[in-house]
Amino acid sequence: MISHAPTDPNSHINHISFAWPTSVLKDINGNCVGFLMPEVTNARQLIDIYDPQHCNKLRLGINSGDFCT
Repeated sequence: MISHAPTDPNSHINHISFAWPTSVLKDINGNCVGFLMPEVTNARQLIDIYDPQHCNKLRLGINSGDFCT
């Protein structure tokens, strides 16, 4: 995943659109024990956007036929 990271469509405005692994954490024996990812601030859970009731309650201002109505 680190070697084939997708291009962030909002990188030109210094905005992280999604968290993607940037480096691997290894223990003293070289075994992979985790990874580092950038923090996505002010993020919403998918249900907040996908579920019309959640979306409308939060007044996210999304105006897409596939999302909030």
